[in-house]
Amino acid sequence: MELSKTLAKKNWRRTGFLNVILVLSCGIILLVFLIISLKNTGSSFSTSTIIFEGDCESTSRLNLIFHLLLNILSTGILASSNYFMQVVSAPSREELDKAHRIFHSLDIGIPSFKNMQSISHFKRICWFALLSSSLPIHLFFNSSIFVTTFQGSAWHLTIATEAFMQGADFFPPGASLAPAGSSYPAYEYVPSYNAYVTNTTEGTSSTINGYGIAVPLEQYADKTSTIRQYIAKAATNSSGWTMLDTNTCRSENLLTCKARTQYRDVVVVIETGTNSTVGWSRGEVFNLSRNLFPQWDIYVPPNDINSLWYSTECTITRDVMSLVNPGTQYCNNDCGIALGSQVIIPMELSNTPVSSNWTFQFRTSSLPGITLDTAADYGYNDKFNNLTMKHCLAEPASNVCKVGVSNLLLSVAVICIFIKVAQCCLILWRLPHSSLVTLGDAMESFISKPDPQTFGLGTLDILDSYRLETQSLRYWSSDDESHLISTIKPRQWHRPNRRFLSIMPRIVWAHMYTLLFVSITILSLCLGFSYVSNGFSLRAPFGPSNENRITVNFRLGGDGYFSALLSANIFQLLLSLCYFSYNAFFTRLLIEQEWNSYSLRPQPLRVSHPTGDQISTYRLQLPYRYSIPLLLISILCHWFLSNALFLFIIEGGMSLTPTLQM
Repeated sequence: MELSKTLAKKNWRRTGFLNVILVLSCGIILLVFLIISLKNTGSSFSTSTIIFEGDCESTSRLNLIFHLLLNILSTGILASSNYFMQVVSAPSREELDKAHRIFHSLDIGIPSFKNMQSISHFKRICWFALLSSSLPIHLFFNSSIFVTTFQGSAWHLTIATEAFMQGADFFPPGASLAPAGSSYPAYEYVPSYNAYVTNTTEGTSSTINGYGIAVPLEQYADKTSTIRQYIAKAATNSSGWTMLDTNTCRSENLLTCKARTQYRDVVVVIETGTNSTVGWSRGEVFNLSRNLFPQWDIYVPPNDINSLWYSTECTITRDVMSLVNPGTQYCNNDCGIALGSQVIIPMELSNTPVSSNWTFQFRTSSLPGITLDTAADYGYNDKFNNLTMKHCLAEPASNVCKVGVSNLLLSVAVICIFIKVAQCCLILWRLPHSSLVTLGDAMESFISKPDPQTFGLGTLDILDSYRLETQSLRYWSSDDESHLISTIKPRQWHRPNRRFLSIMPRIVWAHMYTLLFVSITILSLCLGFSYVSNGFSLRAPFGPSNENRITVNFRLGGDGYFSALLSANIFQLLLSLCYFSYNAFFTRLLIEQEWNSYSLRPQPLRVSHPTGDQISTYRLQLPYRYSIPLLLISILCHWFLSNALFLFIIEGGMSLTPTLQM
């Protein structure tokens, strides 16, 4: 209570105390949020917590709101930190006199790095502590809340007749007798490879690709196996799925690298090529040797009509190259050959329209690794190498997106905030009262106690000061016409025509324009990169969305996630530097305006510790009509940037890595 009463009388300290309360309140809110997050089952400091799960549109709106709140909090915290950094960079009268002895000027009333070499160790340590605790907030705070989206990779392919969906009998693995992952019944399943292999004449073997994920033949005898469950689901539910024509079906399942977000499992409806429209008998497709009857009779009866041709589990994954250069489709569809594609990894895909009946080659006429004797034992009818598709039925996919909290990143932000609170309290308690925080403080000090180094130099202006600091010094002799003497003498007054902005040192202009130029250049390059990635369009949705192109990809593990995190947020730090730069720019202009105002009319000084007619200050230099709009602009810029460049977490197997998206 005594502390608050004391602070209430100390003016800038009163504002500082309010800033501490603001930062402390933000820290408490975030700490409570972190505790609630950690109380969820399975949550820890090293994991993330899902706080919302629902449709992607609602998730996107909630993510935008959360990031707006994050940017409001972070901007308020950093503005309060900047307030105290400006306070501790203000020199005392003793520090100022010491600098004047070596012809070195210090800044009063503005954020200044220039003063660091002349202020006390306590102030310097406080300044760097406040700066250091701000960096993690810039780099990690925005990514402490993230959005995840489901981009499915896995889907089940069933090739069957129309009667399959109407309750006709089916016998897995199907009339093709080919188990999932194989194109022919005679290939051997190798458990160590988890694949079917071909035996070549050289005695080596290679895996069969393009027919989905391999399943051992024995699993088809188990009605509870996963593959049997998938087939039963397709037979029972596919009649209610979305019907796609041949061109759409081909585009969705063969000629695309899109994630399975619109459709999932697919039943390709084909013509039998026989007199029966229901299906095929085993004898029509294969003329098996009698020694193979016992092996296959337990799966596919010899004379029953089978409405199922083939079934397998498929995946489609994007290659890294398509993430870097989305204009070149580069994907892996491991069911490509089963649907008639000649390549598993197509470099250039074409959406060439097909006829209403699409005929594709399911199996090549010459099978690698199959001997003539083996082929004779099976007696496959080459008539069924080519299949004609009528249409397909696709299962509509339900998309679920999530909003998550990174407990580790939020913990880092909370720790930094409480470090700031402790540091600010220390400044309020220990900072000497003699610091010249405002222009009025400096004027009061020099009026009360003139500086012996500048005594009598009433016409010395800021440009003279810059020349004194930056240009080389030389000794004067008594022979010089303008030699120095101990008494005051007249000096001719030249009234120069100066613009208001001429009071800005060149280094300030250079620093500000360099930052702005670098920022605009980098962001323009990012915009151009995004424009090209999105098909030369700027109509991509605002914020994280499946419709936005992924432009940069980082491998998960090692430094991959940290690299993605820094890449997504380094521009937030750059934007903050721009804010502090133009904040200091406006502060310099307004302090010059205040200085000039004393030559226009009599008015009391604005000081930290008023006496008599002097007035107190609730601010350092920027009036609220300037500082509040600048803060609002900063909040909006940070928010827009957080929705333009962000960490995008993808689930579903389409990409196994965290990705940075623009």
